[in-house]
Amino acid sequence: MYGTQQCCGGINLIDGWTTAPFTLPGLLTFLLFLGFFAALGWRHGAMREFIVFITAVGGWLVLQSKGGIFVTLVNLGSMFTAFVEGGGLTGNTDEAFEAAFDAPDWVTASSRDGFLFLLWVLLVLFIYWLSGRLIKKSNHNGWAILWGIGNGLFVTQIFLPRLMQLFSPGYMVSGPPTEVIETGEVSINAFLRNGAFLIGQTINRFWALIDPVRPVALLILLTLFLLFVNWMIGSPKYRWSGGSGKSK
Repeated sequence: MYGTQQCCGGINLIDGWTTAPFTLPGLLTFLLFLGFFAALGWRHGAMREFIVFITAVGGWLVLQSKGGIFVTLVNLGSMFTAFVEGGGLTGNTDEAFEAAFDAPDWVTASSRDGFLFLLWVLLVLFIYWLSGRLIKKSNHNGWAILWGIGNGLFVTQIFLPRLMQLFSPGYMVSGPPTEVIETGEVSINAFLRNGAFLIGQTINRFWALIDPVRPVALLILLTLFLLFVNWMIGSPKYRWSGGSGKSK
């Protein structure tokens, strides 16, 4: 049998694996979450989802390790703007240089993480849009579903904690496993473990927050799910056609 101990407010540790105890509504929400990203993956196509996944992971690693470069470039823009406003292009260089060196940073130490997060979100959204435009044929098969779930797990690990902070002050912001930052290698074991734990923890927190209006929330979720299913099966372009599994 596996040894089990309690820590961190009732979260189970089983031989180093961190898990969040699911309630029935939480489990159903988790399954809906997986189904949602699986459906998005199938609709988008395997190659497109693969490119989005590589971009999301690679972009996140680069911003975590080399994010200071982008912060410096943006702050140089602040200095250049002050230089121009100080008359640097019209010959008044002394005052312009003084204004440039005194210019406030657009990205400060306190806003650095938020800036890099926004940069990463814009990158992922742009690649998602661009891959849909440039890649005309992308198979709608099992690989598309798997890459869709992979994208959902990874994006959720970065995006969901920040979203929960808006509704639950003091919520700890976490992300993909720290060993990814330290080694630059994506550990599938750590990736899946951290993703499942974070999603489970957030779902449980979500249900705790909406407990007073849970029946209404369930009705809204069910309505959104039915609308999503209708959207998935209602587009002739992406209907199953003879089992070919390829986009037209």
